[in-house]
Amino acid sequence: MDSKYIGRRVLSFNNSWLVIFIAAICVWLVKSFFLGLSLYEQILWVFVVIFLVSVSIFGISIILPLLLPLSIVSRGVFNLIGVITIFDVLLFVLFGSLTLKHIITKKGVKITKEGKMFIVLLLIVTLTEVIGFIRFPELFLTVSLRPFLQFIEYLILFLCVITIVKTPEDIRKYISIEIFCGILLAFIILYEAYHGIFTFGDQAIFLNAFSSYRKEIKINPSLMLLLIPTFWFIIFNRKGRKYLIGLIPLFIYVYVLSSSRSLYLGILGGIIGVLYIRKISRMVLVLIFCFIIILFNLDFIAPKINEILNSIIGYFTKPYSLEATSTVGRISLVETTLWMVLAHPFWGYGINGFGMELYSTSGFKDYPGLINIFHLFGGPEHPFADTHNQYLQILADHGIVALILFSYLIVKLLRVCLNNYKQANDPFLKDISQAFFVSHISFLFAFLGAVVLETDNNITPMIFWFNLGIIYSIKRIVVKNESQGFKKT
Repeated sequence: MDSKYIGRRVLSFNNSWLVIFIAAICVWLVKSFFLGLSLYEQILWVFVVIFLVSVSIFGISIILPLLLPLSIVSRGVFNLIGVITIFDVLLFVLFGSLTLKHIITKKGVKITKEGKMFIVLLLIVTLTEVIGFIRFPELFLTVSLRPFLQFIEYLILFLCVITIVKTPEDIRKYISIEIFCGILLAFIILYEAYHGIFTFGDQAIFLNAFSSYRKEIKINPSLMLLLIPTFWFIIFNRKGRKYLIGLIPLFIYVYVLSSSRSLYLGILGGIIGVLYIRKISRMVLVLIFCFIIILFNLDFIAPKINEILNSIIGYFTKPYSLEATSTVGRISLVETTLWMVLAHPFWGYGINGFGMELYSTSGFKDYPGLINIFHLFGGPEHPFADTHNQYLQILADHGIVALILFSYLIVKLLRVCLNNYKQANDPFLKDISQAFFVSHISFLFAFLGAVVLETDNNITPMIFWFNLGIIYSIKRIVVKNESQGFKKT
């Protein structure tokens, strides 16, 4: 019998035995309640039953849309074993199934030019991880290894997305789920900002709000970067859905409430991206830019702007007598990062290598600009400090070659988005490609104020890599002209 036929039979789900298996699980679930299981265990069993029923009906690919809402839940709340979460297990189950199918069907793999460049970048990151382990063995396992493994997880997520997403209908489905998750997160943020944080025991469930050093509940700006692509999706995806325009004030209000540098930068980048896409005339562009400057200097709209401008001006006139604001601290981090890079421009100590080096090297504590302010950002107190800048973080952790490769891949990504927009025949794919271009311009600006891709956080790198997979899926659809028969919207 043909091996390919056997493989398909193995991979296809037989509903009869699955129903029996699910029925047995349900019986055990009912019985378990009489055995006095804890609330946590009951929730886990309910989730298992729902998951198995879904897989029996929709197949293994149903895991992918489940990962989007699961990414809103903070790690540590529903861990299964140690630091292993439901998100981790589902992702590896999905990847294992897809890999097995790929092996059995013996499909070839074509690696593009940017794919080869990314492999080189991955090798550099791995090499710096080895250097970091040799240099800081006592810190490496807790500070660097876990985010590195999460980085590998998101790479696996990217591979799963480009494998599963094959049609415009798939893209519409996943974009709708992403918009839903963004709206849900916006409402969660608003509730937590005014009424306190949802908790499960002592652990915050969503981790979207936090208590600042002023004892105020503030929105976590890095997690809110999920709202940036959702915001642009709604703007470009409201044709035929006029009700979506009512959600735009919701996102604007959440942004105002956040008062975050990274979000200001992200919104500014998005506006520039929209103007570029729409090909606005120079005069209109100048007027809009002036209006944005005025708007951003109003305390109500952007209360952090005045503090940022005053801190930057004051830092270069009287840096050591200036109040220890967060802006001054970030300028000090830039100065410190540059000193580190001069010491080893072509290599680093892996993910979070900046924090490990700063924590372990007493000489950095005496550098100008760090006096009396660096305690606000970690460093001497703990090894988890970051540069608050994605580009500087890559430069400090992995070296200048890694930064060049990263910059090339980001520029290539933007070109792919533009080509998708120009070449797609379907209006929906055109609008979504525009939204992806604008949202990634937003991320490029937000990178100036936040480390997104090398973080222990779950939401922002998750949505970045997920959208990256969607972008290259659109590229495949456009190249193969698979959108010709798609229903016009």
